[in-house]
Amino acid sequence: MKAHEFQMNKDFIKNIMKTLSNSSIKFAAVQFSSDIRTVFDFNDYQNGFAEEKLKNEAHMKSLTNTYRAINYILNNLLNNVLSGANPNAVKALVIITDGEPSDNDNKNVLKTCDEQNILRYVIGVGKVTLATVTHLASAPKHNNTFYIQQYSGLQGLLDNLQKKIYNIQGSKEAHGRDRQRELSQSGFSVVYYEDSHLIKCCPSV
Repeated sequence: MKAHEFQMNKDFIKNIMKTLSNSSIKFAAVQFSSDIRTVFDFNDYQNGFAEEKLKNEAHMKSLTNTYRAINYILNNLLNNVLSGANPNAVKALVIITDGEPSDNDNKNVLKTCDEQNILRYVIGVGKVTLATVTHLASAPKHNNTFYIQQYSGLQGLLDNLQKKIYNIQGSKEAHGRDRQRELSQSGFSVVYYEDSHLIKCCPSV
């Protein structure tokens, strides 16, 4: 992933948060490669620190441990009240990828997501296979997968994805409570050609 593509990814996240800022949806973001780190959590978003942390995030460059990252998100964000997560909120995960995972789903994290009713929207970019994109998405897979040729196409997906996120059903608690959604923006796995070498870059925010 080149520097301007990394910036497009960050702009995409920022624009989604800005458009849905008046809703009850809370956001968090993780960047992963061989290592995994939280860019900002739900508390950061609620306290107004998310955009600044996103702006200052540097691009990690290494492997694409997609499944380990999803497991990290489950344990450290979506199911962790210390991150600001609400146990009764409806949860969703957005994955943007143009490469194949470097790891395997040894811990059955996709099954865990399904068991916990965590929606997974997957955006495939460029050379990533359709099989990978659909495998990572939650059912109904044809409604939860998107495909674009280049990262510049992310902005064209904003309206459609925002509508899907906004229309997520609300809290599992009793009627009368404010509906609350939590969205964790996962990393981007990247494979691209440069100077005749196949380069695998880290996922980015």
